Formats: sequence, structure tokens, C-alpha cells
Amino acid sequence: HNYTLTVLRGNEINAFAIPGGHVFIYSGMLRFVGSDDELAAILAHEITHVQERHILQKLRRSTAMMLLINKVVKDRGNQEVMAKVGAFLFELKFGRNDEREADRGGMAIALQAGFNPSGMVTLWQRMQRAHGSSRTLIDKMLSSHPPHKEREQNALAWLAKKGIPF
Repeated sequence: HNYTLTVLRGNEINAFAIPGGHVFIYSGMLRFVGSDDELAAILAHEITHVQERHILQKLRRSTAMMLLINKVVKDRGNQEVMAKVGAFLFELKFGRNDEREADRGGMAIALQAGFNPSGMVTLWQRMQRAHGSSRTLIDKMLSSHPPHKEREQNALAWLAKKGIPF
């Protein structure tokens, strides 16, 4: 599969992918990473989103949710409210699982490409230092991404399972 990488100007510490192999990374993220291994982890994470078709699955889930709500709820105003709440709650569960899967897949891709997959661990440590865990309980519950500390622990477990020292 061919991928197109686009660097977006902006201070955001973020990257994302869309169907068709398009990966976008903000210049703020390029300044934020501490190594080529961390950058490889980010890009491989986004490539995993494309390979696993997470974005297309999200669209299918939201379409299915809308069809279900339209059948069950008769009042149009209530349909819109239910659709927003349902889609939001639905996406929380799948969003976190997609992120976990993209982290694991990203480590595997980075390793295959000759990078040290521990870049995923150091990336989440760097994120934790930069942003801390100051999110409120509500923020944590409503986030579509797992907490940085959990992602760091998951990455360490993946390395241990593969017998790769950190």
C-alpha cells in the first residue's frame, strides 16, 4: 500500500490518518518528538489506523446507529439528540480500542521498518511529562483515547511479550 505523508503547519501535537493512505502530522508534533523512533511510532500508529480501516468502520458504526435510532425513535427532535448521545458513547468504546490496536500495530510496523519499537514507550512518557494526568475524572471518562500512562504500560507489556528489552 502506498501512503502520502503531509506535514501541516501548526503547533498542535497531533497526527491523524484518513482512508486512502493519507497520513497527516503537524509541525508541532515534529518539534515535540525526541527521536526518530518516536516519530516512527507515531507514523506507524497512523498507518495501522489506515490498514485496519478504523475510519471506515467508524463511519459504518455511526450510519448503523442513525438507522437504528430512526427506526426506534419517532420524534425527529428526539432522534437527533439520541443520535448524538448514542454516537458519542458508541465511539468512546470503539475509539479507545482502535487506539490500543493502532499502538500495538504501530510498534510492529516500526520494528519491521528497523526502528526501535520502544519509541512508543518514550513517546507516551514524553506526553505524560508534557501534559501530565491533570485531566479530570470526567475528561478521562469522556476521552476517545486511553490515558498516556495506560498506553505507556501497554507498550511496555508489548515489548516484554516480544522479548524486546526497554
